[in-house]
Amino acid sequence: MPTADEIRKELTDKFKGFTVNGKPIDYDKKYFEAYVEIQLFLSDPKRVLEACAALDRDMTAILAGRYDNKENNNSVSDIKTYGEKARKYFEERKKAFKEFFDSIPKNPSAENPPKPKPYPEGDSHFSGLLDAALATEEKKAGFDQVLQVWGALESQPFLDGLVRRKHPFKDYGAKPDHGAYAHRIQWYAISKKLFDSKPPVAEVYASIADWNVKDEIILWDALSDRAENTTFSPVEKAHDFRCPNDLNIYLLTNIDDFPVLGSFLSLRQFKRMGSLTSLALDWQGAAALKLFKNLFRCLSPKQKSKVEELIYNEKKVIYSEEEFLEFAKSCKA
Repeated sequence: MPTADEIRKELTDKFKGFTVNGKPIDYDKKYFEAYVEIQLFLSDPKRVLEACAALDRDMTAILAGRYDNKENNNSVSDIKTYGEKARKYFEERKKAFKEFFDSIPKNPSAENPPKPKPYPEGDSHFSGLLDAALATEEKKAGFDQVLQVWGALESQPFLDGLVRRKHPFKDYGAKPDHGAYAHRIQWYAISKKLFDSKPPVAEVYASIADWNVKDEIILWDALSDRAENTTFSPVEKAHDFRCPNDLNIYLLTNIDDFPVLGSFLSLRQFKRMGSLTSLALDWQGAAALKLFKNLFRCLSPKQKSKVEELIYNEKKVIYSEEEFLEFAKSCKA
């Protein structure tokens, strides 16, 4: 786990000579020190996992509330009961999706696309549990609405279109080990445990957009998107949740500790793996499943063209939920 001085040195060394609004990077101590504190927090597994446990409880309370027709239900006995119920439900959903994916041939005929088993429809009590829990915290923290990413984004459009405008986001093309929710979970934890659920966290989030040197040295990577292919690598031989893959994989492999959150993410990953058309960033498979409840290779030519219209649109790859629903409607016309 890095020290505060090591983090400060890494930032000042990497961004040497760089200025924000014409001033040296450490001029604004308020934000510079916040960046240090965020990294200290995310590189401390105990503190982050405490926040993830809180997120798991939030999801369970929302589920219990849905069954009891309340906003949420924080009863200790109900939390345990509904936690077990949710875990069982998500495991059954995985089995249903396995049967669905197994019913689709690997090399279908383009002229006569196969008809797989019916798409496994879900129980509305469990729908959007993670989104609901995250959105409650995001609202307290001063974030704007959640947006969806349906195509490749260069660094600056990503920073300007999402981060600077305080939008949390779901990246449907993220690789399975990363997951569409990893960054929202990171910032839930930061807000809940580091900022006490208060608005300054969204201001700090937005300020990150100013730190981009030629699309090569990017503060977003240092704080919450560390990977071997970026300027900022995660700590070796230790859990470093500044790396979204590390956090997502930990939650997936420790479901006993996070029964609702972990099993929800496990189902998401299973669906993602089953719909992939590529091992690289892949919006194609996710779009086919979300728009047509089918695999891309089994779509009709017309359906494939709608998927490609969505993900290869040079002018628009960021959608609000309402905009995506409008596009989905156009697919049924």
